[in-house]
Amino acid sequence: MPSQLNVVKLLFVYLLISIQHFAAKAQKIEQFSLIRPEYKVANSLYKTINFIDSRNDTSTLGIVQTGAFNRQALVVAKDGLGNQIKNVLADLTDSTAANGELLLQLRLYNLAEVTSSFSEKGYFKLYAHLFAKVDNGYSIINSVDTLVVMSAMDVTNALLKAGSNVLTDFIANNLTNKPQSKASFPYSYIVNIDRAEKKQLRLYTADTFTDGVYYRYRSFKDQIPDGEVVVEGDSISDGNIKVYDAKRKLKNLNPANAYAVVFKGKPYITNTFGYHPVYRRDDDVFFNGRISIYRNASAGTVIAMSALFGIAGGLIASSGTNDLYDGEVKIDYLTGEFIVPKQ
Repeated sequence: MPSQLNVVKLLFVYLLISIQHFAAKAQKIEQFSLIRPEYKVANSLYKTINFIDSRNDTSTLGIVQTGAFNRQALVVAKDGLGNQIKNVLADLTDSTAANGELLLQLRLYNLAEVTSSFSEKGYFKLYAHLFAKVDNGYSIINSVDTLVVMSAMDVTNALLKAGSNVLTDFIANNLTNKPQSKASFPYSYIVNIDRAEKKQLRLYTADTFTDGVYYRYRSFKDQIPDGEVVVEGDSISDGNIKVYDAKRKLKNLNPANAYAVVFKGKPYITNTFGYHPVYRRDDDVFFNGRISIYRNASAGTVIAMSALFGIAGGLIASSGTNDLYDGEVKIDYLTGEFIVPKQ
C-alpha cells in the first residue's frame, strides 16, 4: 500500500502534467501596445480623436511567434486599440493644438510571421482612413494602404515596432493637414462604408461574369481575368481545366494555384479541394465548399494573409492546428478572405 507521502507525490506529478497539457493547448497571447511617441507636432489642427474598427475580425491584430520553439501567439491590443490611439494623440500634441476632432477608421491591421530554415519573415499590412469633423459630418484628410515586409533571425520585436510606428506616423503626419475636399459624410455612412464600396465592384454588381482564370482576388473582384481557360466538356470538374503558360502551351490547372475561374459565365472558387460554385445573396458573395482553417489562430487573419500576399501567403501560420470546414463560406469583399461562421 503506498504511503501518504507517495500519494501526495503522485498527485503532484499528475497535477503538473495536467497543467502542462492544458497550457500546451491554450492559445498564447502577445499583449500589444502602441509605442508612445517622444516627439511633438506643433500647431496641430486637432486635439481629439475617435476610432472606428471596421476590420472583419476585431479580436486580434494578427499572429507572431514567440519563445525558443516559435510558438504562435495571437496579438491582442492591451486596453483596446481605441484607447491607445487617444493616448498617442495626447502625446503628439501640445498647447499650440487647435480644437479640431479626428476620426480614424481602421480597415485592415494584420501582423504575421513565418519561419524559414535560417530566418524569420514578418509582414504588416495597414489600411486606414483619417477624417476631420466638419459641421455634422466628416471629411477625408488622408488614407494609408501599405505593406511592410522584413526579415531577421528574430523578427518579432521589429515587426511589433513597425506595426506601432507606421500607425503613429500616419496620424502624426496629418495633424497639420486639412481635409482634401469639402465633401462630407455622415458617421452612419462611414460605419457602413462597405455598402457603397461593394457597389463599385463588378463581382457584386455585374449581371454576367467574364470567363477566364483569376490568380488573385484583386482580379476576380474587378472581373479582369489573368488568363484564358480551356475546358474539356460542358462543365467544371477536377482535371478538365487547362490554362496557357508563358510560352502559350496548354497545361492542366492546379486549382490550388488559382483564386477563381469563370466558365460559361459561372464563377467558381478554386483551392486544394477543387472547384466551388459562387453565388450572391443580399449584398454578399458566398460559395459552398471545403476549406482549411487554423484553430490556433484567427482563421480570418490567416486566410486574409493568403489573399493579401498571394498564393504563397497560405504558408503564414501554417504551423497552427489545421482543420477542415465544409459548408457555406462568405468572401470578404475587401481582402478576398474566406469567412466561416463562428464555431
